[in-house]
Amino acid sequence: ALGEDVEVDWVRADELASMEKDGRPGKMKLYEGKVEPKDLVQGAVGDCWLVAALSSASEHPACIRKAFLTPERNVRGSYRVRLFDGQQNAWVTVKIDDRIPCAKGTKTPLYCKNHGNELWAVLIEKAFAKFCGSYKALDGGFASWAWRALTGDTVFRLKCVDGRVWQKLDFKNETSAKDKRECGFYFSEEKYTPDEAWVLIQKYLRADCLVAASGGEDMSGGGGSRTAGAGLNGESTADNGLVGTHAYSVLDGVELGLIPGVGFGSGLLGKTKLIKLRNPWGSFEWKGAWSDNSKEWDENPIVRARLRPNKDDNDGSFWMPIEEFSKIFTKVDFCDRTTKRDLKLQVYEGWGSCGIVAGCLGGLANFFCFCKGLRVIYCGQSSSSTTKSAKRNCCGCVGGGLGGAPDEGLEVV
Repeated sequence: ALGEDVEVDWVRADELASMEKDGRPGKMKLYEGKVEPKDLVQGAVGDCWLVAALSSASEHPACIRKAFLTPERNVRGSYRVRLFDGQQNAWVTVKIDDRIPCAKGTKTPLYCKNHGNELWAVLIEKAFAKFCGSYKALDGGFASWAWRALTGDTVFRLKCVDGRVWQKLDFKNETSAKDKRECGFYFSEEKYTPDEAWVLIQKYLRADCLVAASGGEDMSGGGGSRTAGAGLNGESTADNGLVGTHAYSVLDGVELGLIPGVGFGSGLLGKTKLIKLRNPWGSFEWKGAWSDNSKEWDENPIVRARLRPNKDDNDGSFWMPIEEFSKIFTKVDFCDRTTKRDLKLQVYEGWGSCGIVAGCLGGLANFFCFCKGLRVIYCGQSSSSTTKSAKRNCCGCVGGGLGGAPDEGLEVV
């Protein structure tokens, strides 16, 4: 299942545990603390598309937790993961064990690495590998397909066709007996200006939807040089720090004005449009304007206070101006995610037998006393095949959708 001439040891998950800070033997958990992008560490298979898709999904913890029908670590090493089969148009349950393929003679996972003593990332990658036929079958792909399998919701793409026009492509699963990931993108009649595409990116982000971006092999934006084979798995990298043919999660998009969304102000305020991305590798970040250690943050303290960049944390996330983004990234994928179902019991694995009691009591309190559950049910959105409006609202503002995903730690029954 791993491809030709690959020697591996299948190691039980508990054997991958590292020591606790107090010196005690570590114990693996399905979730350790928050579900967040840094839980994902890509390995030796070229599935950055899947890691980027899961990275975006992990910004909304319930999106990940809903995929696991097994809510916590199973002592028998048996897990059930729920995925959507787009070819059959039906949900399927993928059963896996916790034996992880490691390099021969080691306890180092060959593919997705566990972050600390947390299992969900390596297990969901294994579930996708089993669903598709093998780990090798995960090499190369589309974040859109992974989102469709993870959520069952509508996905589509905006593609820059001539440098000035962004055209919508509809995603469709294709029937194939040999390839579960057989799919295609089909041009629609919808076309958008660069500003309208920017508005759509912001609106889908505000609605707690999933967004990712990618470009071609040359990510230099028409200038500079690139180095072949310098990436994690031999990808081409540009002088600006970006990786060719690579999928990046889109985390945020802002217009900086004295009043958010209003196009007036002084200096950069009111003029600057910034987009935040994350490399699923957790490294190889943008080095240009508004990058982590660029001069723009020091020259614009109000902007720095507004966005609070972590200049010392090389975590793969970075800001860049939309003008540079538009030169480099030619494809933006969207998942119009249904948020009305973002309800999931959190069992606090580290608390032992008291965890499920605490989760139930906390969930009930958040649902009824703090209206978290009601917000999800009544203010959440449903996926739609109709694209959101690309027009700005009153005063030039970009209206946000009524996303209903509760914050981590506030998940409800």
